[in-house]
Amino acid sequence: MPAPHEPICKSLSTLQLYRHLLREITYLPPAVRPQIQRFAQRRFHKKQDNDFRAKGHVRRALTYLRTLRACNSGDKHATNSVIATAFAKKGPRRFELLKEFNASDGSTDKDKLEQVIAAARLDASGTAPEKPAKPKKFYQKWDEEKIKAYLTSQRIQIEATKLTLSWGVTIRRPDPNVDVPELNIWGKPLNQGLIENKRGKWWKRHMDKLAPPLGEGEWELLGKLSKGAQQEEPEWRTPSRRAKATPTSVEAGPPAWDWELYATKSPATFGRPTTASQLLRTGHTAPYVARKEARELSPRWYRRTYNRLWQQTAKVHRDPATLEHEFTWGKSIAKIPLPTKAQLVVFEGVPDTMSNNTKKKRKGGKDKQASTVAN
Repeated sequence: MPAPHEPICKSLSTLQLYRHLLREITYLPPAVRPQIQRFAQRRFHKKQDNDFRAKGHVRRALTYLRTLRACNSGDKHATNSVIATAFAKKGPRRFELLKEFNASDGSTDKDKLEQVIAAARLDASGTAPEKPAKPKKFYQKWDEEKIKAYLTSQRIQIEATKLTLSWGVTIRRPDPNVDVPELNIWGKPLNQGLIENKRGKWWKRHMDKLAPPLGEGEWELLGKLSKGAQQEEPEWRTPSRRAKATPTSVEAGPPAWDWELYATKSPATFGRPTTASQLLRTGHTAPYVARKEARELSPRWYRRTYNRLWQQTAKVHRDPATLEHEFTWGKSIAKIPLPTKAQLVVFEGVPDTMSNNTKKKRKGGKDKQASTVAN
């Protein structure tokens, strides 16, 4: 991704900050750009009027602008964060996909469906229920069987890829009743409210561990990017940086020096933007600081990053006949490179001894078998 030409201005209005964000987003990879752009536009338009936390939101937007600049300058940590946000591994889109996935698809149990229909007929006949129903817990509004099946599938995927991936989570047993004892310390059954609270804590813990599934089209795109589509196909290539604007007239004179900043602030305060960790994020330099030049990330690094995300992402298919959910996860792609011409020259004229040795062993084995049969 192309690095910015100029450092960030030290004083930006809200509109200028918004323009800077949109400008940096245009240089992201095409597979990542739409989700990040939609996120930035929605946040700015949503908080446009009557925002009592305007200063905090502007501060967060400025921090994210630094992250985008570091991403376009070749910072691996920032690029990983942006790609994970675009593919719902973190951020607001993960919450949206979790909310969509947790919603019930309709009852698959005929007995439960008949009970719901009978209750609806009683309500239509005018007979009021004897006692008002107790409000449901948050997890009782979800499709619990589907989520437990997905957690089981994710647990299998974690075990299958634990040698090549770092998930950062552990799913031991996808059962909400694992922390609910049969009896309390007095040997009596637990109260129903306590049981529901323990189940609620279990669901909250495992919602943080659940990796939300993507749509089939986006999941297939992530698989294509794992195979190198970002470098091989023109529609997914990263755009190049536009040429730097040059002024028509140059004003003579020494540059202005903000002496008040150095007189009123500590060196740790005014020197923070020029530290080695902030050079790619702000673009500010100083005479005696460590140099950290912007560089392009290699296509191999992108393939490996996309493949790690693909292995941690699933797609969901519901069988129309059985109404059961099937989960398909990404897989590792081992692409062995072909030898170069310089490497092939080393093996010119070398006899194929392996094939000759295998033939001799086979002949020797047949002769031994024939001798044993003759004896």
